[in-house]
Amino acid sequence: MNDGRKETLESRRVDLRHLPNTAGGVDLQVLIGELGQEGINELHVEAGGNLNGALIRAGLVDELLIYVAPRLIGARRDLAALASAGTEGESPVCRFIQIDQVGQDVRLVAVRADKSN
Repeated sequence: MNDGRKETLESRRVDLRHLPNTAGGVDLQVLIGELGQEGINELHVEAGGNLNGALIRAGLVDELLIYVAPRLIGARRDLAALASAGTEGESPVCRFIQIDQVGQDVRLVAVRADKSN
């Protein structure tokens, strides 16, 4: 990050951290560990397929909140890039705990099958 950008963020009281780089991205386990040390025990992430997939593969997702709209829009992208999750038997298993209609959309809440709600 260039010094000008860093100064701008710091002037806005943004907490900047240097974290290990693994496989071209931030070490998510270290990031979550640091957040936990700061007393943050819940994190809401709204992201694209790459980060969603990385969080799921790292075992850092306890609950999924998914909205489905009756309209197909956007680029050709996955909800979560899970190609490296392996075969169907190795992929994470979730169970739905809540399904609601919100206007014309559907809201799905799912948790990891190995976790209680």
